[in-house]
Amino acid sequence: MKKVINIPDLGDADNLEVIEICVNEGDEVNIDDPLIVLESEKAAMEIPASSKGKITSIIVSNGDEVSKGMPFIEMELEDLSNLSEIEEIQSNEIPATIQVDEKKEINLNQNESDLGTFSDNEEDNKLSADFSSKKNTKIYAGPAVRKLAREFGIDLSKVVGTGPKNRILKSDLHQFNKEILTSKTTNLRLDQPDIDFSSFGPVTYNKFSKFESTSLNNLLGSWNNIPHVTQHSEIEFDLVSKLRRTFEENLDKKISPLAFIVYAVTTALNDFPLLNSSISKGLDGYYEKKFINMGIAVDTDYGLVVPNIKSASELSVEQISDEIRSLADKAQKRRLGPDQLKGGTFTISSLGGFKGKFFTPIINLPEVAILGVSKTFKSVKMIDEHPQETEILPVSLSYDHRIINGVYAVKFLNKLDDIMTSISTFER
Repeated sequence: MKKVINIPDLGDADNLEVIEICVNEGDEVNIDDPLIVLESEKAAMEIPASSKGKITSIIVSNGDEVSKGMPFIEMELEDLSNLSEIEEIQSNEIPATIQVDEKKEINLNQNESDLGTFSDNEEDNKLSADFSSKKNTKIYAGPAVRKLAREFGIDLSKVVGTGPKNRILKSDLHQFNKEILTSKTTNLRLDQPDIDFSSFGPVTYNKFSKFESTSLNNLLGSWNNIPHVTQHSEIEFDLVSKLRRTFEENLDKKISPLAFIVYAVTTALNDFPLLNSSISKGLDGYYEKKFINMGIAVDTDYGLVVPNIKSASELSVEQISDEIRSLADKAQKRRLGPDQLKGGTFTISSLGGFKGKFFTPIINLPEVAILGVSKTFKSVKMIDEHPQETEILPVSLSYDHRIINGVYAVKFLNKLDDIMTSISTFER
């Protein structure tokens, strides 16, 4: 039987862009074969087939924006065992129209971000300190716009929308932010100087992808909103290197050096919970998390992504190494799911495969700290008045100075050094 397949629930990801269609009309597909690839504001993800069958129609095109419940493919199903599951997904499909009031009706066949909606959160309608005289008594903004506003810390009631019926668009948020940052109250600017570079020689213009634009805005927001301080330190790595060789011989497989670092960091965080916390939205307190989901920055062909290892403090070195390998592989193949990109509590960014000693990593909001790891190098230290070569790991801890002070950060790095130079700490 023929069945229209809809976009499933992908958590808080909305207004996803279709960046790749993996099948053609007439193709035979099996369960878990990729159908399309969607790109959210954080990463790309595949939508696999949940049943075996034949593709009879492709409803979407590359570049289309889709959201939960929207149809994207029609299939002639061969395996009906998953039919109830498919129908359950379709039962959650957004209806064709939604009644707004007795006189107005909005067609939901358009993109979700283009819909005008009233705020269902009283906080969205409150006015804070009046930076601008502009304000809206009724707020029309889609969920993607509201999410971006929350990330920027923008009060939507102060933004004048340029869309139909004064609907607020993402471009309005960028313009609003630009006006604030270029006002007389600050010297910061969001825009770049308008220069005709072609007057100096040949140039090629490359437009940022949706993913790259989101990363750009997130990094700028983090840097502008968090008072970063970076503490550098050198940690002896001889024991870890010896243990790694022993592990690999006993387990007969490769163990990532990063696995030992993750293990040590999760152990140290138990004694330094502030580094595993998040400041509240209202800046009136902070959340101390009783779990550690370790973010691992992965460089891919389409940009930097940060999936996280769930409950990393409960895993062995071998299990952590397997998780790192699995997440990196999925990231390269664009197979990361929303759950693997949400819920991180602390991040490690490793440049261990490249030359260089220290750098200043930018904190991954809403976290309050990030550890940068560089390539190990050989150094000489004096032991009993005799020079001895030792391996050193350069680390750089960036932290939010609103909640963490320098002494606390240094003590954490000292604890990390103690863990990495003690064999008993690598047994969990």
